[in-house]
Amino acid sequence: MKTTDIRSVLNLFLAVLALSLWAIDSPASIYVQQDYKRLVSFSGDSSSYMRENFIRNQKYYKGKTLATVFTKLELPIVKLIPIGMSQVDGGPESCVGVTLYFNKNYIYFRNRLLKASNPFAPIPLIITFNKSFPFDKAAEMIRKYHGKLTDSVRSFYGKEVIDSISTVN
Repeated sequence: MKTTDIRSVLNLFLAVLALSLWAIDSPASIYVQQDYKRLVSFSGDSSSYMRENFIRNQKYYKGKTLATVFTKLELPIVKLIPIGMSQVDGGPESCVGVTLYFNKNYIYFRNRLLKASNPFAPIPLIITFNKSFPFDKAAEMIRKYHGKLTDSVRSFYGKEVIDSISTVN
């Protein structure tokens, strides 16, 4: 091989490597969810299921719509409450995300998801959006559906793009 051919191949390799490194750091890069574990593998420990699959893997969900979380979840959502944020300049309040509440413990019995003891100790999954929208729209959904995850609520919030996912310990 000639020296010019080796340099051309080396330059091409370096260009591909540089583009690859840029794509990995890019917010638009594709992140594959690592080691998703079914709820059944947590022996009814909903908190561990949420931490493992949604908090630890939140990079997978960043930039995806809330509908993605709705389809992945194996737990029924007890309540969906919008997160409001007041404007510093006194402008209208904005909806910056939602808090999803789940019953604390579930068990699988004969392939059916059943509530376990203390079903009214909810655990929250806090999801913030990459863009806010006027809170009055979210307030209208709360008044109409009382925090229940109906098809209308699912459709209303499902298109919102996720910025971060967290929970309260």
